[in-house]
Amino acid sequence: MKKEVREILSNCWFDTAAMPFLYRPEALRAFADAIGVEKLLLGTDHPLLPPKRYFREMAQSLLTEKEKNAILGENSYKLLFG
Repeated sequence: MKKEVREILSNCWFDTAAMPFLYRPEALRAFADAIGVEKLLLGTDHPLLPPKRYFREMAQSLLTEKEKNAILGENSYKLLFG
């Protein structure tokens, strides 16, 4: 991706809801590298898929524990409460 992508998407946030349908777990690493892990939020398609499916895929994602924690809630908190 071009280096301008982060700037162009600076006001965009992305969730994980469709991840299990579209990508392998390792894709989260690529998304984090491309747009920044701080722009990724946990999203689910519950009840279509249970949350444990997302947790299992995130465990296989090649992300650090700190990055996973950011996606699993810290980023949402920062977005909503600054």
